[in-house]
Amino acid sequence: MRFSKAMILAILVMLVIAIKLSMNFAQSRTLPADYDTVDDMLASLQTEVQVISRLDVLPKLEQSWRTASSIAGIAGIEYTNFEAAADADVNRRYSGPLKHWNAQLEGSPRPVIAVAKAIQARVPAFLYDYAISGGVMKLNITVVGN
Repeated sequence: MRFSKAMILAILVMLVIAIKLSMNFAQSRTLPADYDTVDDMLASLQTEVQVISRLDVLPKLEQSWRTASSIAGIAGIEYTNFEAAADADVNRRYSGPLKHWNAQLEGSPRPVIAVAKAIQARVPAFLYDYAISGGVMKLNITVVGN
């Protein structure tokens, strides 16, 4: 099969037009505004990942719960599972991604606060809502672990 001169010329013209259009489109293409900062952002995220990976692993939840319960018991503060408490409210407790158990400390305000500080010093715990009525403080805490 032979190509005529007209066919070869048409192919060459189409090839030149295609190259010219490609070059024009390449010149008019704009990069995203944050293109120059992508490498910096990736380096920053990599640094954050390395910092997080060096953090201590959370202790076992069951052991943390027993430790917190023991601290409260020794101080004479009532330590109850929050879901079992009479005034348990879903909006007044931790609901994040970590494995957790919610508790309520109940007693005189100063000892309750001292026990909460002691618990936080020994186990990973969050302090939440509290109420004081008639000289009795109720403090919601969440013990987290894995």
